[in-house]
Amino acid sequence: MCAHCQEPGGESAPAPAPVHAAAGVPAPAPPAVIVAAPAQESPIGDVAHATAAAIADGVSTGIALAAGAVEMNPLVPTSPLGLMLITGLKIGVAKFAETLPESEKRLTLKTTSAVWGGAAVNNLLLCFEVPGPIAVLVGLAAAIVTWYRMERAYRRHDLLAAQSARVGAPAPDASVGVPAAAEQGAGEGATQALLVRH
Repeated sequence: MCAHCQEPGGESAPAPAPVHAAAGVPAPAPPAVIVAAPAQESPIGDVAHATAAAIADGVSTGIALAAGAVEMNPLVPTSPLGLMLITGLKIGVAKFAETLPESEKRLTLKTTSAVWGGAAVNNLLLCFEVPGPIAVLVGLAAAIVTWYRMERAYRRHDLLAAQSARVGAPAPDASVGVPAAAEQGAGEGATQALLVRH
């Protein structure tokens, strides 16, 4: 018996549990854990993105008008109450898009996010006295970038969903747990450390 196994008072310490590595059998590895979002959830927060773009457009329009800019669209009200009403209408459109078929929903949200977000960029540039043509071009570029970023996000979500459907697993969103092999290696290293520590 090892000296460290003897407890004060002459009683022996309980024997340690059997170690799998002593018999040459690797310790069982726990199953890998997959963290995934349900496939039916919005993959990129598209409704929230469109809502934020609508609010940004309304707020930036009010700021630009207060700074002396002129609204070129005669259909857009320029009073504070009118801006609040049209912003609420835009938010309603974004919420209504959730009830549409998936293809129509995506088209609606991509379009509204791009148009309203680009308009907000244009309005903010006008507040900083950027020349009108330049502000329009930058706003248009921002709208195009928003459109294609959302399109890529949709395609990535569809690809992950298709890959998961082939293996019968839920659609992964971003993160996957530590592989079992890595956990097994860590467990074997800890077991060997216990074996040499006498």
